[in-house]
Amino acid sequence: MPKLIILYKPKLPEKAKTPYTKEEFCIGCGVCMKVCPKDIIQLRKEKVLPGVTMATARTLASLERMATKSPSKVSSIAEYCMGCRRCMNECPTGARIFL
Repeated sequence: MPKLIILYKPKLPEKAKTPYTKEEFCIGCGVCMKVCPKDIIQLRKEKVLPGVTMATARTLASLERMATKSPSKVSSIAEYCMGCRRCMNECPTGARIFL
């Protein structure tokens, strides 16, 4: 008889519409970018050592940076994101969250 495994996923508040990437968990696989219906996720590549490049997912990077500096402007990101949470559900490492 197969065993039933239940994975716990925390319930998010319904108003949580601002996508955010926890960079320490992002492996740069691009899954979130592929499943986003609005096509607003980009991979940002940066050199961390000579010959070593790291990729992290960004949601309209400039808007995301603006949101962390000025919470009053967070609504501008929500205008682009439809809040479907596909990026969060498909992320293999849990790096995509909604604030």
